[in-house]
Amino acid sequence: MKKFLLLTLAAFFVSTSYAEDVIGDPPIDEGEDEITLEAFLQKPLSQIAEISMEKYPRVGFPDNIYSELLKIAESYNNRGKGIFLSIQNALYSEPYNFCNKGYSYEPKNIHITCNDSFQTVINLLSDLKLQKKDWEPKYSFRQYKRMTLLDLAEKVEEGSKTKEFDLEDLQEDLTNLLTKEYGNLGYLIVNDGAGLLRAVGTCGLAKSSGAIHRKDVKKLCNLSIGEAIEGYLE
Repeated sequence: MKKFLLLTLAAFFVSTSYAEDVIGDPPIDEGEDEITLEAFLQKPLSQIAEISMEKYPRVGFPDNIYSELLKIAESYNNRGKGIFLSIQNALYSEPYNFCNKGYSYEPKNIHITCNDSFQTVINLLSDLKLQKKDWEPKYSFRQYKRMTLLDLAEKVEEGSKTKEFDLEDLQEDLTNLLTKEYGNLGYLIVNDGAGLLRAVGTCGLAKSSGAIHRKDVKKLCNLSIGEAIEGYLE
């Protein structure tokens, strides 16, 4: 089964890259910090950019603020953390340009301007239930196991249009559910080059291109998630 998935996936490669934002080295001690975290979070991002340029041009943020922002980032799931760190990194690396560009994340219809604050970002991510403590899968593990790869590809296609459920949401769900069930192996079942996420993407591409009618592709995409997991474990 795994070999079959690999051969089919090789024919219909779907690129799904997930950029990982890299924050610079932790800031050095610049002396006594003059701003509290609470005050920092309430300031417009335009002022944060000015603080970064004028007072901390080499390090971006005061030491105590930097460490607290990283703690906040760790409270989110992978998607929420990526969004939060992207904004933090933009203010750190391109403070001059932030107010010209702002920050947009179209999959969730997020648009942040320099008039917003970090507190605005925190509230928004909370409303989107991207905190680890708020995360709930779209479907139960039992429901996911009954769906076919094509079923999920269609749900991702429709959910992407409404910005309610896309490939990253699916990745978050399956990674969490299968990691709980199978440990580190569960992560690989989802994210490996021949894993579930790639298979769902392949079936979505096959449907849009018309290749879904090919016998071998149809056979693959009609596999249930449960069957695909069993095939991976063989």
